[in-house]
Amino acid sequence: MFLSYMFTSLSFLIMSFLFLMISFICMKFNTFYLIKISLNSILFLDLNFFILLDWISNLFMFTVFFISSMVIFYSYMYMHNEKKNIYFLILMILFVSSMNFLVICPNLIISILGWDGLGLISFCLIIFYNNETSNYSGTLTVMTNRLGDIGLILSIILMTNFFSWDLYLFSLENKLLYFMIFFLMLAATTKSAQLPFSAWLPAAMAAPTPVSSLVHSSTLVTAGVYLIIRTFMFFSNQFFSETLMICSILTMFLAGLSAFFEMDMKKIIALSTLSQLGVMMLILSTKNFELAMFHLLTHAMFKASLFLCAGAIIHSSLNWQDIRHISLMFKLSPSISSCMLVTNLSLLGFPFLSGFYSKDMILEFLYLCNNSLLMFFMIFLGTMLTSIYSLRLLILMFKNENMMHLSNFHDNLFINLPIMLMCCIVIFFGSFLNWIMFINPMFLFLNFSMKILNLVIISSSFFFFLLFYINFNKNKFPFKYFSFLGKMWFIENISLIPTIFKPHNKFIHMNLESWIELSTNKILIKEMDYMYIYLSNFFMNSFKYFIKMSFIIMILFFIIF
Repeated sequence: MFLSYMFTSLSFLIMSFLFLMISFICMKFNTFYLIKISLNSILFLDLNFFILLDWISNLFMFTVFFISSMVIFYSYMYMHNEKKNIYFLILMILFVSSMNFLVICPNLIISILGWDGLGLISFCLIIFYNNETSNYSGTLTVMTNRLGDIGLILSIILMTNFFSWDLYLFSLENKLLYFMIFFLMLAATTKSAQLPFSAWLPAAMAAPTPVSSLVHSSTLVTAGVYLIIRTFMFFSNQFFSETLMICSILTMFLAGLSAFFEMDMKKIIALSTLSQLGVMMLILSTKNFELAMFHLLTHAMFKASLFLCAGAIIHSSLNWQDIRHISLMFKLSPSISSCMLVTNLSLLGFPFLSGFYSKDMILEFLYLCNNSLLMFFMIFLGTMLTSIYSLRLLILMFKNENMMHLSNFHDNLFINLPIMLMCCIVIFFGSFLNWIMFINPMFLFLNFSMKILNLVIISSSFFFFLLFYINFNKNKFPFKYFSFLGKMWFIENISLIPTIFKPHNKFIHMNLESWIELSTNKILIKEMDYMYIYLSNFFMNSFKYFIKMSFIIMILFFIIF
């Protein structure tokens, strides 16, 4: 088992640096590689398998393989006591392979194999623990993602009118293209958990923490963002870009509010992922795919590191996830607490960490856009909420209170090593990407009041958090009026699975109670036994007669014919 995990981790690490070198070559010579393999020809449609290697796909695969190598190395000790740890490793390899299959293939009818593979394997990983919570979460995830799969399949059907399934051969003049764009946007928003379909993302936290680290950083949730990056030229229509902008801003605001009132550590980090996905979709709605790709890569790196830190704390504290009971981390594990401090500050947008370079550039670019005052206010508020819940997580984790749930905390090399390595990369990864992706610097000219607005956001978040924290300690915070804000605007209550089954739950429960109450009578149980024996004999005799009659009919058939 040890050799399997280490060999897989080392292989992924080597492949990540290989793709990084190819991306350098593509950027240096401003080129790309397109490998075409003709599979079949169906009437007037040619089915081709393409492998597209440009700087976008290579940088993305570098990030996926590097994070996967760290997560698999980390998983050896995290899943050491699980009986199905080899099964878990196989699922992780298939999951990463599906994501890379989706990334390198620009043909939608081929890439849907990777798209569906992500959905099905994520379902298997979420239900890994096989309890009631994980089974419900897995069902909700796979049913929600089925809607996105329907959208992708319908867009593939509409592509037959273009006589091709290749993304780079479309004409922007065909009216059927608008329907295809709508279905592509449906697929992307469900996979990236935008507002109408956001309930499955926090529910997916029922999976093991290494799965959450991979799913919420560079694989499943970013597949929708990557799909829009590849098809961004089709979203030049004002209606679709404005629709995407509204959905993304509301998603960012919803996730910030929910994370502010959440107490589960993993759910807070998951909701922060949802918030950052809203930021990516927001910048894509302004038709700037390079900034979206920049933020996607930096976010993947620090979010994976943040999940690994949270998993180390949860794993060593008897699976306790409530942030109110997790404290004194700076004394129990200085290495984990330091890494969590760096990754949280990167999420907050602290200057000169990875998150700062992408978030600062995105916000300044949005200030230049001609948006309404309401949109501007929602962007400002969503960004401030991100800073507030990041500060809240940090301060509650470092408070000086002794909690018994961390009394058995101990460090482990297999857990600490990938966390510290990724933390070091988080420090300089944003600056590194900024230099290689934007060879010609992007100059954004703003007046002084707009230029210092990002600093005002961070300063205001400190002030509002202190105000909240003081009132919280004095029990003056009006939770009975504001607690509903942490319930994701009741999206969880009206999600697909409860909507279908909840009206029947009461009837089924009453029916079962009635049968149990009646069956406690011994006379009724005896009568049911008699009925069971009678029916069994009846069906067995009927089966014998059926075989005899079938044999007689076959003999008569051969005699006559």
